[in-house]
Amino acid sequence: AKAQTGRGLFQQFVDMAVLRKGPGRIRPEAYFKYRLYTPGLPMERKLRFVDEWARPRFYSFDDRRFYAIGTDKLLFYTMMRAWKLPAPRVLAVIHPWRVFAGAASLRDSNAIRAFFAQRGNDPFFIKRVDDIRGRGAALVRCVDAAAGIVSLGSGETVPLDDFVARHSGTRDGGFVVQELARPHPDVAAVIGDRLATVRVMTFAHEGTFKVKA
Repeated sequence: AKAQTGRGLFQQFVDMAVLRKGPGRIRPEAYFKYRLYTPGLPMERKLRFVDEWARPRFYSFDDRRFYAIGTDKLLFYTMMRAWKLPAPRVLAVIHPWRVFAGAASLRDSNAIRAFFAQRGNDPFFIKRVDDIRGRGAALVRCVDAAAGIVSLGSGETVPLDDFVARHSGTRDGGFVVQELARPHPDVAAVIGDRLATVRVMTFAHEGTFKVKA
């Protein structure tokens, strides 16, 4: 941070001490993640940032049961389908017992391997059922079953057996396999073959909804 902006170490430590005791409970990790060391950024604005350690204060007026809608992918996509909102099609569910209408149910490593091999050159996206941070998610460009290789969106290749073991239904609450979503051609012409996303937080109060800036 000092090399990039010239902001001294003592100034950074003072910032972090103030922000750690502030309403947002900012940790050093978040301080650097949000680039709160940026010169010209007033402390008043820095204090508006919120870290995960501040969650208990939110839970005092928030119903935590509703977080299941966001953390449970199968529940979320079921609701999206019920509301007739667009979402990438679920191709398969890797889980010991859970299912999703119209999707393949993969219960063991043999079924997982066979499904991956069948995809061949058809790309897909795989992610955990019950996570909101993208951990364990992967974009698969193609699967060469004969060579035992999986080609990922990052350009990396991994052994098929390792990829199957990493995404078994007994780990991390299972996985969702989806069709690959692509940007509109006009957008792709500007940013390439990748998705640009925005997360919007809203507050409900007395029958009205407000977007939190």
